[in-house]
Amino acid sequence: MGVKVDYPFCVQVDSKQACSFNYSTCPKSDIRGSFDWREDWVQEIRDLSVVKTEYVRSCQNLADILTKCLSRLDFVRLFNMISGIVV
Repeated sequence: MGVKVDYPFCVQVDSKQACSFNYSTCPKSDIRGSFDWREDWVQEIRDLSVVKTEYVRSCQNLADILTKCLSRLDFVRLFNMISGIVV
């Protein structure tokens, strides 16, 4: 698609369990249902540090605008954050 990606790229998550994937601190976390740890590509992504996770509070997670049913107030707040409008 012509987009230059710098590695490791950062994925902001609002789940501390998702951060455990990056740091291998809790191999029995709930994230195991999303990723099969036995798959070589999953271990390779983690071991080569292709992806880094960064914890953000749920109220600052911009992806929520696409993945959750939000109240009008929350939707407008996230939309303004994405648009760069300071309120």
